[in-house]
Amino acid sequence: METTNPASRLHALLSEAKAQQVRGSGQAINLWRIVFRLPEDGSEEKTLTRVISGLLQLQKLINETEASLLSIEGLHERHFRPFGRIKEVPRVSLLALHQDVSPTLNQVTEGDLTTLEFCAVALESMHIESDTDESELQDILTEVNALFDDVMQSNIDPDLQTFILDGLEAIRRGIYEFRIRGSERLKEAMGEIVGDYWVRHPKPQSEEDEKSWERFSKSVGRFIAVVKFAHGSAKAIQDFVGPLLLGPSHTSN
Repeated sequence: METTNPASRLHALLSEAKAQQVRGSGQAINLWRIVFRLPEDGSEEKTLTRVISGLLQLQKLINETEASLLSIEGLHERHFRPFGRIKEVPRVSLLALHQDVSPTLNQVTEGDLTTLEFCAVALESMHIESDTDESELQDILTEVNALFDDVMQSNIDPDLQTFILDGLEAIRRGIYEFRIRGSERLKEAMGEIVGDYWVRHPKPQSEEDEKSWERFSKSVGRFIAVVKFAHGSAKAIQDFVGPLLLGPSHTSN
């Protein structure tokens, strides 16, 4: 099933979670790290933070799916029967990250997954996503990971360093969580970066600062290009983020 609307994404995630649980990955943090395809490239604390963020996004996905179905006039109540059991999955996982969540996942039946397939069909005409270049997202992720390490080890202005690292982590999380909520999550990540920029207005203080900013701006530009294509609103997005791409020196306080 193509993951082009909330119900189809939810079906894919729950199906994989149940498959991982059968393979013996019942502990919540390990199971969801695999399902969300998070890398094992950091500390346990970083993994925990990313898994928690992913589960919160899963809760949003469940609520968005149910809300979209409720907006369809005359939809049979059978479409809503699985949601009580499905909502328990992220709730229990968040409360028991280091425990086996297999019993909760087992409450979601094959019949529930079949119902989600029908839900996906019902939502096809309401949620039409443009194709997102996932290979470009992975290239951006590789670039962002390298820049993150370089900036972390640099001696640039501390305020600028913090801003860039936060922005890079927002891009990374948006790309990781694209699997959960699609292009909407990419748009949210872009909003986080731009909103933070307008609040903080970091300014390069040295040549090394400028070089780090230029690399950051390039990565943000690539990310924004993907978001613009996915949402088909190039001019509005460009007007919103233009000053960020030009750099802090082009924005007045």
